[in-house]
Amino acid sequence: MLTLRKNTFTLPNVPIGLLLPLTFPIEINNVGTANVSYKIQTREITPGYNLQNRLFLNARNFKIFDVKNQQGTLNPGERQYLYCLFRPLEQKVYEFLIIISVFDHSQQIDEIEVLF
Repeated sequence: MLTLRKNTFTLPNVPIGLLLPLTFPIEINNVGTANVSYKIQTREITPGYNLQNRLFLNARNFKIFDVKNQQGTLNPGERQYLYCLFRPLEQKVYEFLIIISVFDHSQQIDEIEVLF
């Protein structure tokens, strides 16, 4: 069983034009007794951008939001971090949804939504 401390996060104000994206960690824990694996899907809620290859891109293929480690495995009691990368193009409120699909050795057992 995979757990998060919370399911809603607020991205801090970030200056426009940063060369390196803001890295925002999300802690995930396996509180179950068996190994679990996860896969990440991301969706932008803010209108005006397209989802391509799980990256949020503008017309010039500029990465606005991404998750660095989009899949992995956790042993029982193990803790890991998902590293979200955020580099805005313009001054506005961005909203993103991360869907974490959790699998045991044979099937999907859970789905967790995280809102930014």
